[in-house]
Amino acid sequence: MNEETATTEYRAEDLLCLARRYHNAKRSYLLVNRRQAKHLPSQPKEALLLMRALGEKIRAAFPDAHLIVAFAETATAVGLMATEGVGGHCLCLTTTREAVAGVADWIEFREEHSHATEQRLDGASLRRMLAETQTVVFLDDELSTGKTIRNMVQALSVEFPELAEKTLVAASIFYRLDAENEAKMAALGITPVYLVRLPQRDYEAEVSAYTVAPAAIAPPLPAATEEMRLTAPIPLDPRTGVVGASYIQRWRTFAWKALHAILKRGAPFGRVLVLGTEECMLPALLIARAWDAAGYEVRCHATTRSPIGVSTADGYPIREGWQLPSFYDDARTTYIYNLDRYDLVVVVTDAPAPSRAAEDALRGALAAHDCGRIVWIRTGEQEVLA
Repeated sequence: MNEETATTEYRAEDLLCLARRYHNAKRSYLLVNRRQAKHLPSQPKEALLLMRALGEKIRAAFPDAHLIVAFAETATAVGLMATEGVGGHCLCLTTTREAVAGVADWIEFREEHSHATEQRLDGASLRRMLAETQTVVFLDDELSTGKTIRNMVQALSVEFPELAEKTLVAASIFYRLDAENEAKMAALGITPVYLVRLPQRDYEAEVSAYTVAPAAIAPPLPAATEEMRLTAPIPLDPRTGVVGASYIQRWRTFAWKALHAILKRGAPFGRVLVLGTEECMLPALLIARAWDAAGYEVRCHATTRSPIGVSTADGYPIREGWQLPSFYDDARTTYIYNLDRYDLVVVVTDAPAPSRAAEDALRGALAAHDCGRIVWIRTGEQEVLA
């Protein structure tokens, strides 16, 4: 199943809403994309078309682009899906904040405005991929100052002097660099490509009007009404590099298998939610798209490291939030926002091992919305559909 060609022209008023970060002195606001399926529940088809549209924009400007480096955690799905818009055998390598088995050659840099500032990139995979492309696309969901990409390019240039001979591109959904920061990007030879240019506004002042509370701590619940576990035999990891088309096709194929396996276990469902975990977002979107294509009412979003303030003020996007242990590290706090009541919740993760603490907390948050039917899907070496 292939998505339709993404030809929509996107506007800021259709995508953008502002939220206030909770206790972040570096930057008080967060640009929240209504259709990205990260912080807010979104329709999977709309999210996938948005991401592909950015890839098509890249292809139109740089038809020889063959490598996308996408930033964790928010832009991992965007970068992977953009490879489909670029076409061919476009490669994708994502940055990460996770430990990855077998990777020792890390290139480290900082995303200074983020709640979790450390970022790293698999140097050995990048070295192999750089040899296959003349154009390197650094992709994030939004570019406000360009500093994250500049930090990365400067860090990479030390170990990879061949970057000086490459065409460098900075791609994003939202773009709002001022003239000073555009000049800094140009000085490094980086050309921007984006879907929506935002006006220069005082976002700090706009969100200061909101009084926000922290997300609630989810009460652990050790068992749900009905549960099922599936294993997806897709060990491909974007953190060590993938061919985008192959990665996407494998998850699309599994999505339909999983849907049929779930339906065999019970009566048809009404409203369905598919949740990704932190950097693992595109698999959740592709699974959600299968449910959508099958005629179900479905939404998709993901857990996140970002602590966002919660408010019920008119027009504020984050109405409810829950704190959860991370599926990747029980000692780390993550968040899920704007849950609702669903007849079925499908949780998709590439965490190396199940986290009982994370699962118990998510069960508790879902139980607060009377969601008791859960399917857990985790990547693994051998497929389990039972």
